[in-house]
Amino acid sequence: MTAVDFIEIDFTNVEEIDDFSPLPEGKYICELQHIDERQTRNGDRLWALKFKIVVGEYAGRFLFDNMVFSTNTLKRVKHICKNIGLDVSHKLSLSPALLIGRKVILDTVTDEYINSQDEKRKRSIVTYAGYNLYKKDLEEDYVTPQSRQTSQGKTEDYSEDSMPF
Repeated sequence: MTAVDFIEIDFTNVEEIDDFSPLPEGKYICELQHIDERQTRNGDRLWALKFKIVVGEYAGRFLFDNMVFSTNTLKRVKHICKNIGLDVSHKLSLSPALLIGRKVILDTVTDEYINSQDEKRKRSIVTYAGYNLYKKDLEEDYVTPQSRQTSQGKTEDYSEDSMPF
C-alpha cells in the first residue's frame, strides 16, 4: 500500500463563491463531452448531457441539458439527435458513444430558480428546441452571443459593452 501525500491548505482568507454567472443568452458552438445515464422519478431513462463551448469568448465554459426517453419526450429526443448530426429517418440504436464528441449549436436563455438553501439563483439553460445543426462554414456567426428579442418586442444586443461583468 502506498502512503497518501496530503496538501496543507489555509482557506481562512479565501472568499466563498457567491454564484456562477450565467452565460449571456444566445447561441454557442458546443461539443458533447459526457453523458451520465440516470433515471427520472417516474422511472424513465434520462441522459444528463454535458457540453463544452468550443468557440468564442466563452470557450471552455459548460452547458448542461437532459434527454429523457419517454413517450412524451420522443419529439425532443428526435430533434436533438437530428441536430447533433444523426440520421433520424429510420430506427436508430442510440448509445452515448454515438453522440460524444459531436458538435452542435445550442440556443440558451437565462432561468431563475430557488436553490436548496432557498436562495434565488440564475443559470443558463438550453431552450426546448435549442439544438441547431453545426456547420463549420457558419462558425463565425456563433463566436459571440447573438442579440435576442425581449418579451416586450425590443432587441437586446449582448455585445461586450453591454455585459454587466
